[in-house]
Amino acid sequence: MAVLGLWRVGDAGFWGDELATWGMTRVGWRTMWALLGERDIVLAPYYALMHGWASLFGDSDAALRLPSVLAMTAAASLIAVLGTRLANPRVGLLSGVLFAVLPTSSRYAQEASPYAMGTFAAVLATLLLTRAVGRPSRARFAAYAGAVALLGAMHVVALALLAAHGLALLVSRPDLWRRWVLAAVVGGLPGLALLWFGSHQKKQISWIERADLAAPLRRRSRRRARHARGPARRVGRPRDLPAGRDRHRPERAAAGSRLAAARRRPPVNLPALRAAGRIARRDAMRAPGRSILVVAMIALPILGLTAADVLFRTDQLSATEKIDRELGPADALIGLA
Repeated sequence: MAVLGLWRVGDAGFWGDELATWGMTRVGWRTMWALLGERDIVLAPYYALMHGWASLFGDSDAALRLPSVLAMTAAASLIAVLGTRLANPRVGLLSGVLFAVLPTSSRYAQEASPYAMGTFAAVLATLLLTRAVGRPSRARFAAYAGAVALLGAMHVVALALLAAHGLALLVSRPDLWRRWVLAAVVGGLPGLALLWFGSHQKKQISWIERADLAAPLRRRSRRRARHARGPARRVGRPRDLPAGRDRHRPERAAAGSRLAAARRRPPVNLPALRAAGRIARRDAMRAPGRSILVVAMIALPILGLTAADVLFRTDQLSATEKIDRELGPADALIGLA
């Protein structure tokens, strides 16, 4: 992961979100807190961390991206440890390698944004939770609470991971539910505080339309109503047609009835689908090795082609993106003949 993250880490210039990070490192502490009072308060811990980092190591492209490289490298290592703990060393090694070679991992490893650190905090919190569940103690749940606090500080949306943690614990160790709830609440307090302060900066996202959850249901009801009365309208009723003008009324009515019956018929034969699923499950249980081989033969080429396509398309920049990469934080590019 470190090799992929450091590969040409400083070649491309900053883009929009990275420029915001770079701008926060260029101003003084007092100015930065004043700016955060107007916008991006939820990213205050990350900006404060990067401000201190830039004061020690500079604010070049490579310097500001280095913390993300370190965070994603640590995340890959912890994923290997987590896989080893939950399964065996082979699974752990494979998990860490797969995470490292994902295009998304190398992308955010080379980006001066909080996503890499949020990923590291998420993996760390999951690993510490497995340790606390294995050998419960106050110290281990306190460490888990600290990882949750780091997770919320780096990216408040990542606190949604707690729902998965809670569900897994409720299924596997319900006797530890209360201790987990206490640790999760204590660890989530910093993130909740950031959310509360961020709620006063709604003007940043005022351009986003309010979600209407009932709209899809209304559209579906209207579509069903149109389909239900559509054949009758197309066929027509005898009184709607002039007398003696149409000699094919019975044929049209019969065709309309068949079309209406076809629309009411479910598109999927559920009993046959269930039977096929049972047969496939039985065959897979009888020969698990063969089933895994078949899945691998199907999945690996798809994953390989997808990765190649993503890498190819990532390298194809639009005109606007090329300008951002060439200029970086500069205001203009001057060429001398």
